[in-house]
Order: sequence, then C-alpha cells, then structure tokens
Amino acid sequence: MDDEQEELVRTRGLRTMRYADWYAALDPWLVWSDPGYWLSAIGHDRVALREAEADLVVVDSRLSMTVAAGMEGRRATAVVQDMDFPGYVYPGRARREELWDDVGVALTTALREHGLTWAHDDPREVVVDAGVVVPGTPESDDVPEPFRHHVTFVGPLTGFSGAGSAAQAPAPDALLFYKTLSSRSDLAAFRAAFADLLPRVHVATGSRAEARALAAAPELQGAHVAESWDVTGTRGPLPAAAVVHGGHGTLLHMAQAGVPCLVVPDLSPERYANAHKAARLGSMRAVLDGIDVSRLTWQAQTSSAGAADVVAVRRSLDALLADPSVRERAHALAAEYAQYTPRRAWSRVRDVARVPSAASRPSDPLPTGAVR
Repeated sequence: MDDEQEELVRTRGLRTMRYADWYAALDPWLVWSDPGYWLSAIGHDRVALREAEADLVVVDSRLSMTVAAGMEGRRATAVVQDMDFPGYVYPGRARREELWDDVGVALTTALREHGLTWAHDDPREVVVDAGVVVPGTPESDDVPEPFRHHVTFVGPLTGFSGAGSAAQAPAPDALLFYKTLSSRSDLAAFRAAFADLLPRVHVATGSRAEARALAAAPELQGAHVAESWDVTGTRGPLPAAAVVHGGHGTLLHMAQAGVPCLVVPDLSPERYANAHKAARLGSMRAVLDGIDVSRLTWQAQTSSAGAADVVAVRRSLDALLADPSVRERAHALAAEYAQYTPRRAWSRVRDVARVPSAASRPSDPLPTGAVR
C-alpha cells in the first residue's frame, strides 16, 4: 500500500507493518525462479506472522506467505483472480505461462529444504491449499474446473476504496481515459482522432510524473489531465464512458460504479484476457483490432498504453456512446453489484479460512537467514 492508504488504515485504529525497502522492491516474478529467494521469502513471512501475532492471514498470490502460514499453523484465505488457479491458461495460449515452470522447480527445491515433499506440477496449487475467495463474479473470472463450483465469489470491492483525497470529480459528459494514454503514446494520432472531443477528455495516468508530462504535451491542450479522477459517484456525476486498460480491479470498479467502458488492453496477457470477458457484462466493449496474440508479454504490464489503433478506438467509442442499451446495462449492473459489500466479503473470508495443509509444520524452525 502507498503512504496515503497506510495512513487511512491507521486512522481506523489498525496497526500496520512493512517489509524492509530492499525486500519489498524485489519483483517476485523475476526472482521466484530462484530457490534461495523462496527460502528467504518464506522465512521473512514467517517472522512477519509472528511479529503480527496473526491468527488469520489474508493474502493475495504471494505464495511464500501461504506456505509460511501453513508452517506457522495460521488459518489463511487467498484473495485471488482466475489466473491464480491451477490449470488456468490465457486466451490464445496453448499452455500455462512458462514462468510457472521455473517457479515450480524453485518451490519444490525450497520446500525440500524444509523436509517437505511437493507433489504438484503446478505451483498455483499453493493458492488453493488455503481458503480461497475471488473478488469478482462468475462473469468476470474464468475459474477453472474443478474449482469453479466450489469457489466463493465476493464481488467487486475496489469501488469502496474510492479515489485519493485530492482526486476531482469529472464533468457530467466526461470521457475518462484511464491508463490508456502515456508519454510514450502517439499523441499526435490521438489528437487527430479525438480533436472534437478534447474538452470532454479526462486522462487519468495513475502517476504524478506522467500527469505532469501529459499536461504539458501540446497535443493534449484542451483536455483535462490528472493523476486520478473520482469515478465512484460520491463527489459528483459519473463520466459518460471510460476507456480503460483492462486491469481486473479497474473493470470491476467501473461496473460497480455504473460506468460504460471501452476496454483497450496493452500486450499484457492478463489484460487481454480481461478484455475478452468484459463483453459478458453488457456495459462494456473491447477493442482488440491489431493485437497479435504471439506478442503478448508480461513486460507490457506497466506500459499504460493501449495496443489497438487509435482510429479503431474512436470508432468503437462512438458506437458505445450511441447505444442506449449500454448505459441501461451499466445502471442495471451497478444495482446488481450493490449486494457485494466489504462486510459480506469479510464474513466469507473468515468462513473459508483454513490452515494450509501442505506445509503444516508449526514446530519447524525458522530457516537460516530469516532476520528481524
């Protein structure tokens, strides 16, 4: 979490703790193929659990924390999306991502150091070793069999967090471009395609530095640029539509808020998959023109630039705005999703929690190198 989020948590009387800066900065998907990192990660996570005196662990796809919870005998619930389940394969792929192959070897090696035998080929089996909830719906997440009919869907929850305290509300007829434009985009082509709509264009970059760069770009003069905009409807009217990059939380936030969306993914496999699923919601359309599936790469995850041609984006946006059924469905979807609340989700998280069994060795000593 960032400083503002941490302060919000603290103001509600909750204690927070952080990993050391050097440790938090490590990218798990770059180093999880290293057994030494796994041993260090599991050790540090076990120390964190002891220092927090946790009796319930709520974790995302950080596999080392789930393993640590089992070793410490703590109940755990993983809050994950479909791609984190064993057997999940992205659309257009013939098999699971290759990164999981190296992770599997490293995990097996690390657990062997603890005297544990890991018999599964897919390291994502660690996820379902804990209790599991999905922060989505059956329409938003393609949870593989045999888990789909047993998993607990708690619905979209990101909208309840709102935007940052400094975020402004967009104008009533705003067209929100959320992380689909960056300083690396072809801004001249964007201006040519959207010149007549620039007064309505509200760009959210998610980055202060990017916001400054785009605000200074001559091609975007007349548009509104900010790090974030409040689209929860709590401070003003909702935008007419949003053009988004296809992040899981972003799509569900917009659905929860009742905002029609055009999904323009970058070359991230996850966002490409989410764009495919967006059409099921009825209030969203995807622009996949020109995307070569063979070029999908995890290196695009932070690109903040859609891969589709900007002319195709404009054409699709015009069609979205002209279709009254899209706005009707957006309103209906927001009403449907009103049933999903933090209180209900928290109840489910507690109900499904269990001690991960594959690494249940509470008496196991901390490995060498785990420091306080």
